[in-house]
Amino acid sequence: MPIWKLEPQQADSPHWQASTYHGPVTVRAASEQEARHLAAQHFAKGSARAEDTLLNPWGQEPLVLCTRVQGSGYGEEGKDEILEPPEGR
Repeated sequence: MPIWKLEPQQADSPHWQASTYHGPVTVRAASEQEARHLAAQHFAKGSARAEDTLLNPWGQEPLVLCTRVQGSGYGEEGKDEILEPPEGR
């Protein structure tokens, strides 16, 4: 499976409040859409207010640049997963 690099853009967007992490992410996934979905799920931050209109930024193209990485040092064999940042960050 391809390796993807997701790089946050527009750090001042209020939508980043809907994510627990705001740094670069490396993901192994079958497609760009799957990579974005995995990051969105992994870093989702629950909202306590129903009227909030914040959207998770990882699926929004203007807020996250997503590019396929060649020679990342990570194997393309294996399951869909977040490779960086390490768990617990």
